Amino acid sequence: MSFSPGNRRFRHPVEQSIRGRGFLDSLLAKVAANHDGNLTAHEEMVAARAEARSAATMAEVLTDIEDQANEHRAATMARRVLGDGVAEPFIKTTSWGAVATHLRAAARDGFNDEALLKDAVDEADFGVSEDQDAVLAWRIEHRLAMRYEWNRGPKKAP
Repeated sequence: MSFSPGNRRFRHPVEQSIRGRGFLDSLLAKVAANHDGNLTAHEEMVAARAEARSAATMAEVLTDIEDQANEHRAATMARRVLGDGVAEPFIKTTSWGAVATHLRAAARDGFNDEALLKDAVDEADFGVSEDQDAVLAWRIEHRLAMRYEWNRGPKKAP
């Protein structure tokens, strides 16, 4: 080992030979780049736990659970209001989430979601539509929009 009077620190002989050729900086950069990829099992568990407990992840999980619960609530209500035979084809499609979302919005805003669903199904035959739930979701959304407009209505001057 040698002492460098300029920086007042000891230098290892390997470091002295590498520094002269300019390799030390690139060597240290490579070591630093490889360090993060070599986490221990404990470090990986700590990182996974922190990610799972983050507010964003928890909000995403809770939103998904709320959406699933809403779809189940709407399915139960549809079976009760429409009967199993009529409700099941709607419930089994991928667009059922949209129907459930519109029904939740209707109930939240004070509308009778059961009557809204029954009226939308009874409005007309679904014919040869490829996605009956999409048609049903549109009908519910359209009926809600009309009811919102009707509730706003023209205001009378005092």
